[in-house]
Order: sequence, then C-alpha cells, then structure tokens
Amino acid sequence: VEMLDRRQVYLGEEVNLDRIAEGAVIFPGTRLHGVRTFLGAGVRVGEEGPVTLVDTVLGEGARIDAATRAEPSC
Repeated sequence: VEMLDRRQVYLGEEVNLDRIAEGAVIFPGTRLHGVRTFLGAGVRVGEEGPVTLVDTVLGEGARIDAATRAEPSC
C-alpha cells in the first residue's frame, strides 16, 4: 500500500489492513471506515480530492478520484 502522506489519511480502527492489497495508492484526504472495506491491487483513491469510503469494496484497478462519501446501499 502506498500512502502519499500518512498524516493526511485516516483509517478507522475497524479497517482490516489485510484487506488493502499491495499496489493500492491512497492519496491525502482519504478516510476509510468499516470492516468490509476492501481495496484491490492497483486501486487509486482520492487522486483529485478528498474521499470518504465506508464498507466499500473496490476491485483491482478501480479508481475513485473524489467523493464526499461512498458506501454500499442496503
């Protein structure tokens, strides 16, 4: 996992780091929450602005450039 500025990335205590694959890139302003959160290899999160993900699953190579809040619908 590459975090471009760890001081500006928030990972909730419940986020399982084993569910963030090698090669994922997390940009400053990203907040990850939820036990189901999963980032596949090559995922890029927050390249263009802040992102908050809650229990979100992103498969290999997915991108979220900027988002106020992304979470699964029930």
